[in-house]
Amino acid sequence: MPAGEAATFRDGVPAAPCAAADVLLATRWIDDLLVLKGRDDPELSARVSELLARIKSEAPTTRPAAPGPTEQLIRAQGDRWSEPMACYVQSPRSRNDRAQRLTAARLLSDLAPPSAIPDLIALLGDADGQVRFHAVSALHRLTGQTLGRSPEQCAQETAESLGQAQKKWQAWWEQNKARYAGTGK
Repeated sequence: MPAGEAATFRDGVPAAPCAAADVLLATRWIDDLLVLKGRDDPELSARVSELLARIKSEAPTTRPAAPGPTEQLIRAQGDRWSEPMACYVQSPRSRNDRAQRLTAARLLSDLAPPSAIPDLIALLGDADGQVRFHAVSALHRLTGQTLGRSPEQCAQETAESLGQAQKKWQAWWEQNKARYAGTGK
């Protein structure tokens, strides 16, 4: 099948190939396989970057608005995209596009399961206040805790106080991770 074309099968017989309306959405079945490869897989990383770029291009010029089709697709998958999104936000390559990085952090904040708590704690040390805001928002959503700092406060923190907040969260996690069955971290 040539790139950019799609074919459907009826009763095991392929129909004539035609131009794919949206290759990214037409190949979304691949996402299920890529997520299984693990957070550091280059093909998965490329797909995450592609999805985030698509979300950015679909974004309306004014907010608030409903998410576009690509963001809806990721949200429909729920927490399955959390680990790749966390890996993306933590990667040095994400710093080349702040808008995509913040989109990934926002999706992570909304979708992360308890198994992402260690990744979220790691993001408390991020240099970008908006990334920290989303990390603390997710921690609050997952744990009901703020440990004395709201997301807004963490977004404005200094490097020294960030280290203290991160240590408090890490200590909290060590004391409480057994409550979060299946986190494995």
